[in-house]
Amino acid sequence: MRKFFLALLLAALAIQTHAADRKPNILLIVLDDAGYSDIAGFGRDDAPTPNIRQIANEGVRFTRHYADSTCRPARLALLTGRESARVAQNPDFRGISPEIITLPEALKTAGYHTAHIGKWHLGDAVRDAWPDKQGFEHWFGFLNQFQLKGPDKNGDFTKRPTYIDPWLQSDNTPLQQYHGHLEDILAAQIVDTIISAEKNQPWFINYWLFAPHHPSTASEAFLKKFPDTPEGKYRALLAQADAEIGKAVQALRDSKQLDNTMIVVTSDNGGTNQMMNNNDPFAGVKGEFREGSLRTPLIIRWPDRRAAGKQFNDVVAIQDIYPTLLQAAGTSAGKNIDGQDLHRILAGETFSPRMLVHEIGSSGLFNYSVLSADGQWRSSPGELYALDKDKTGAANVAQAFPLQAKQADKAYADWRNTKTRLALQYTAITDNGQASVSGDDFRRAPGYGALSVAIGAIMPEPGFAEPLYLMEQQGIWSLAYNPDNTFTLQIGVDRITSSPLVKKSGQHCLPIVLRTWYTRSRLHEGKNTAYITLYAGTEKLLDWQQPNPQEMNADWSAPTWIGQTSDGKHRWPTRLGEPQFYNTALSDNPAATFDCMQDVQQLACQPQNP
Repeated sequence: MRKFFLALLLAALAIQTHAADRKPNILLIVLDDAGYSDIAGFGRDDAPTPNIRQIANEGVRFTRHYADSTCRPARLALLTGRESARVAQNPDFRGISPEIITLPEALKTAGYHTAHIGKWHLGDAVRDAWPDKQGFEHWFGFLNQFQLKGPDKNGDFTKRPTYIDPWLQSDNTPLQQYHGHLEDILAAQIVDTIISAEKNQPWFINYWLFAPHHPSTASEAFLKKFPDTPEGKYRALLAQADAEIGKAVQALRDSKQLDNTMIVVTSDNGGTNQMMNNNDPFAGVKGEFREGSLRTPLIIRWPDRRAAGKQFNDVVAIQDIYPTLLQAAGTSAGKNIDGQDLHRILAGETFSPRMLVHEIGSSGLFNYSVLSADGQWRSSPGELYALDKDKTGAANVAQAFPLQAKQADKAYADWRNTKTRLALQYTAITDNGQASVSGDDFRRAPGYGALSVAIGAIMPEPGFAEPLYLMEQQGIWSLAYNPDNTFTLQIGVDRITSSPLVKKSGQHCLPIVLRTWYTRSRLHEGKNTAYITLYAGTEKLLDWQQPNPQEMNADWSAPTWIGQTSDGKHRWPTRLGEPQFYNTALSDNPAATFDCMQDVQQLACQPQNP
């Protein structure tokens, strides 16, 4: 009899050991525009989100979690573990460059099956930016919100989004209209994906809802439960989103996977406050750079329910989720990330001090916010908030604390001057400067968002008969110097010739700076613009604008050839320096404290350059 019970005990221990050794499944849930007080247990207790509250009760809450002011940069940081400024300049970008290891790619390498369900919004114009090219083996949803209402009469996707009868697609089905409520359709996909998951392989499901994003329309079943007011309609959609998440949790329970699944719930940015106060008690709304704009709920439920019900008030950021999930999966996040593992906080450790910076930069729109490393000060241009005195961030104290405001401005300038220059691979071909440049494929070429390129050159003597190439990325863009002292710039189908250069500079280095900015907005389709300037020293040789420039479809991984064409011809006969690429439109104001073109020109002609 003893042997029988001993055998049972050993078998039970073996089962427990096997379960403990199994990698956890991961369900990552991101709400769209849900503010701090939209989730019960954060700013307000009466939010209609009982299922999310239960996840929090079985997990931990981080009350000082910072995402971003809009969805795209937050999602970039989430999937890369990097500050979004190191991946793309918000808001215009092609997508996550292919050489960056995304969260699903890292998890796939660790043996996970990966799936994405819901909103994407991380690039749609370039095929390599789609979910299935970023590490997801299966995906279903919409690449951007303007697809939801289907094509317009010209076949373009420019309509405002909808929740009713949306247009959706997947990795194996084209864009088509579905009948029903968007969140019901996505939840059905989530449930099916969970139920049909291979039980012997861990999985990662990226569940990105559209709710409660504008136009904030719940189904009739939920609308009738709330007052017919703007707040009532919004709370109905919150309740529906919570119910959809509840379906996913129930599917985990029914399939006996709940006890081996890690669940993360967060939001990409603060709420809009259009229908009710979403960010109580914090000041600011989506699109701004204040406390309520950036601070969102974060809940993590570990399979073993460690620290269940606890609340942590440490400053954490959305990029911290990346290394946390990889650690849970038993793999390393590597060194080239900015996020920190949240397991350390649960273990009683503190994070290394770090400043958190959020920004937006586009033509006619620029703003930023800096949270000091000690978490006590938040600053923006002309604004300073003492969060240790007023946690809501409502009172601007910049005039009362001019020294802190000045220090904060300098901290941002120093930070930005280290973030915008691209870290590329430069391979020399000759001692005169012929070379190839590779890496950061989606940002290295002009045509989407901002890009500035600078190079120091010894200008050739007169008498050459054919154009001499400073740079060429085959099929994408090139910059050549002509016998008549003009420059020809080719970007896609656009070919532009500059005014002639007057000052040749003899045997001295001449800094040549190309500055480009392409706005690419689906919302403002037909009103996009390309802005291009070319400087040679102090001479502005080109100042060009083009409405609605064509988008390119190209091999973005093609190297950028320096001092020659891709076939080795049209070689620059004198010296060239190593080029510098910046993910910004440099400022021609010599007093600029960051992105200063004059500083870049000096760098281009430093002694190590010609």
